Amino acid sequence: MSAMTSDDIVQASSDSFWEVDGYRRTVKRVEDGSVQCAELMKMTQERADIERDYAKRLKLWTKKWNDNFDRGA
Repeated sequence: MSAMTSDDIVQASSDSFWEVDGYRRTVKRVEDGSVQCAELMKMTQERADIERDYAKRLKLWTKKWNDNFDRGA
């Protein structure tokens, strides 16, 4: 096993969580995550609305053509 050198020691940088006001970076990351989650939920809801409308229209289309075939037209 080799001895630890000064190059192996990690130095705290100015953007470290443990520095004064370093928590702000973490808080910003959490806030950004919350915004992304809200946008993802909105996108998913919009997609569900589109799919619901599509399914409704397909049912109407199917009924129209099935009725047409049942009449023999």
